[in-house]
Amino acid sequence: MRPISGVLSHSGLPNSEARVALARSSLEWDVPVLANSALMFGYARPDWRDGYLGWEYIDTIADDNRSRARLAELFPHAAGGPIGCAAYDIGRLLGEGIAAAEHLTRAGVADGLRRVKQLPASSGHEGTLIGFGVWDHAALKGHYLVLRTWRDGRSMQV
Repeated sequence: MRPISGVLSHSGLPNSEARVALARSSLEWDVPVLANSALMFGYARPDWRDGYLGWEYIDTIADDNRSRARLAELFPHAAGGPIGCAAYDIGRLLGEGIAAAEHLTRAGVADGLRRVKQLPASSGHEGTLIGFGVWDHAALKGHYLVLRTWRDGRSMQV
């Protein structure tokens, strides 16, 4: 069998990347792989990490984020992956929004959330912020997408 060259781009849904990794291994197709955020499942499924070896993918975890480093001091498990960081960020945002609410009604909390702006996020690169506005309903602001790869059973920033 002659070697196959090229590059593999995986943009599938979560859980499909494990099957792609198995197929790639069975074909002995050693090409660079670029993937979407589905490879974040490697945090939850250590048994899949070997199949992702060397793949580059989109994540929300940055090694240079000081807010994430502070979170790691308090709650190492939460700071160890994208779900824990996102939960912490959203929890802080909700807490600040409730604290800023003039009254605890649906409209009051919504107004309080709109007042929360520019909280440092533990997700994304250093400088990523979280907050809402009247016309801006996206919580994360800035460079929150991070290129990472799996090496030696660990996710590492590229």
